Amino acid sequence: MTPALRCKRVAALVVLVLGTHIAGAATAQETLTDQGSLGEGPLRNDTHLFRSPSAQAALERGDRAWMRAIAGGAQRDLDRTQAFEGWRAALVDSSTGDSVLLAPPGSDVKGPWPDPHSTHARRSEGVSEAVLRRLLSIPEGELELWQERLEPEAKTLLSATPYSPARLARIERDMPLTRAAALAALRLADFSLEGGRLEDVRTWLRRARRHANAQPRGRSPMDDLDAGLDQREALLASLAVSRDEGSAPWEEATELEATLAVRLESAYTMSPDVRPVPLGRRVAPGAAFFEDGSLLVQSPRGLALFRPDVLSGAGGDRTRRHQYEDLLTVPPVRPFALPSSGGWPLLPCTEGMHAVLVVDRGRAGRTVGNIPLSANGNHLACLILGPGGQLRLGWRLSQEGLVRPGRATLPWNEAMGTPGRFEFQPGPITGEGRVFVQARGLPHPDEGGALKSADVMLFALDLETGGLIWSRPLTRPADLRQPGSAIGVVPTTGMPLSLAGGVLIAGTNMGLMCAFEALDGRHLWSVRTQRREVGEAGWPGSRRPLVTESVGGPGAVLVAPLDSTHAYALTLRPGPDFPLFTSVPQSKGTLIDLAAGDAQGGWLFLGRDGRHQALRTLDPEHGLRSSLYLGAGELFEGPALTSAERVLVTSDRGLYLFDRTRECYLMAVGRMQPLGAGAGGRVVARGGIVAVTGRDTLWVFRAR
Repeated sequence: MTPALRCKRVAALVVLVLGTHIAGAATAQETLTDQGSLGEGPLRNDTHLFRSPSAQAALERGDRAWMRAIAGGAQRDLDRTQAFEGWRAALVDSSTGDSVLLAPPGSDVKGPWPDPHSTHARRSEGVSEAVLRRLLSIPEGELELWQERLEPEAKTLLSATPYSPARLARIERDMPLTRAAALAALRLADFSLEGGRLEDVRTWLRRARRHANAQPRGRSPMDDLDAGLDQREALLASLAVSRDEGSAPWEEATELEATLAVRLESAYTMSPDVRPVPLGRRVAPGAAFFEDGSLLVQSPRGLALFRPDVLSGAGGDRTRRHQYEDLLTVPPVRPFALPSSGGWPLLPCTEGMHAVLVVDRGRAGRTVGNIPLSANGNHLACLILGPGGQLRLGWRLSQEGLVRPGRATLPWNEAMGTPGRFEFQPGPITGEGRVFVQARGLPHPDEGGALKSADVMLFALDLETGGLIWSRPLTRPADLRQPGSAIGVVPTTGMPLSLAGGVLIAGTNMGLMCAFEALDGRHLWSVRTQRREVGEAGWPGSRRPLVTESVGGPGAVLVAPLDSTHAYALTLRPGPDFPLFTSVPQSKGTLIDLAAGDAQGGWLFLGRDGRHQALRTLDPEHGLRSSLYLGAGELFEGPALTSAERVLVTSDRGLYLFDRTRECYLMAVGRMQPLGAGAGGRVVARGGIVAVTGRDTLWVFRAR
């Protein structure tokens, strides 16, 4: 299958799974409106949504004036001017990461912007997104008045600072839908291109195109702007194709050949017993591939490095093991996870020859008698794989500060600009030379001995140095509650981060999903999800949100939060034609884990069908149906790995390879030699090598 045909096919599948008409949002709105409250039942969710008070007040002031303007009257021109000034003030008085609520509690402003699904009360968005949403909905003639008002000032600023990245970024954000904003974004795209950061280029060009498309047609300067955009977009497409290596062998494989099985460490360090535990719960090892094909496996007490020749079965040194205490110079680690808290998956991530991993768990503060004991965070470390397969420390970040070999330690407050004590959450992710990690504020005693928690934060760090690029508050801790109790009783763990198409998805497992542009932390949206009671069965909560991308569309994220009984499909970049909720949330029921988001036009789940566990497909035409049944007593043992054409998933009996294009036809089974606490686990792959990390064992297969 050619890459072009594959892209068209994936785009078609994404359209089906989202249930959204590509030309507009009418179909999705009708579908969701028919469901009333989206069929979730009570949200039971008061999770905190951050907002900028000054920007919120300015927007409401502008909205009141706009409502007066569209009502007509002698003051119409003045009212329009006041509306524009209010919206502009919201931008000028805020920064890139600031947010506002779509429907502030107690607000008397009833704007003309529709809420067809009755979801505005549970959402927030970035200030720049809020202003753009307003501007893109007003009549074209009114928009031209906005542009005429801002264009002279924007042009002057652009001429005064033509090549300052910080000033250009401010012009692009604060002068939306002007020609100067489009030109500023184009120049910033050129700077990113010089640095080889193609995803950043794509984000800047997307912003430039949005500003350019809003310009009045038929003006000759616009021809130059459009030509510049067309030229850069064509160059980006050609560079992306040259960087794309095409499909990896595992994505089109028909056979599996076992090449390696090795014990990692005793299962008793990962769980109090060796009984099977639910998917993703407790402390689960993880693995990631370096650029040269080496495999790094992170387990509770240390790391193991496997070179490419060992993985392929060609021989060589079997493994190189490292203890955290020796490699990172940290105290002995004692990882743990509560069965009901979302687990603690060990998920190292790699970019090139760098690996980033979260080590250990944080400890909340407490009081012993009258003596307050401070909270103690954990570690975020970056390792570099050098020539000859030697791992060395690049940097380490913990509560003591930023540690870099050969340099003085930079204290936490100075390095991160955020007071408090934090526990880095599992599942960091890398992209374009940046590290993204979620951190939960740990309770610590104040001067009176009362425990107080810091905010839940999202940090973007430089991959090479560990230095802070930007940070964003997500929410405040909101643990699962017992019915009728106002006190959190289950300390939940954040969901591993997901990154696709320049959008970073943060799932808190605390009643909130958030999306930011990875380039500069621009807030796209946050939304409250339904929250379950403590005794109800939730999702594993320890897998990354799944992202589906479509050609010409905004893409969507599919998420199954630990603290909810529903899974959600949400648009990555909502807009006038693409609502945030793309389909009705899916109830868990007999489903165990979300596996994929575009299988045969629906969602692919691991689930139960009667007495057996099965692969279950949900599609708009046929509803929920099963395409494979496991044997009696056989259980799924980890999240699935999927491509457009294949599914790799393990049970406690083996590794299964399915063809998604033929209703999950079983193509091969890789047998797993049991060396300790049973078979099965999390699947990762690179090229033709597939690795499975079980509770205490690593299995490797060659896919062909």
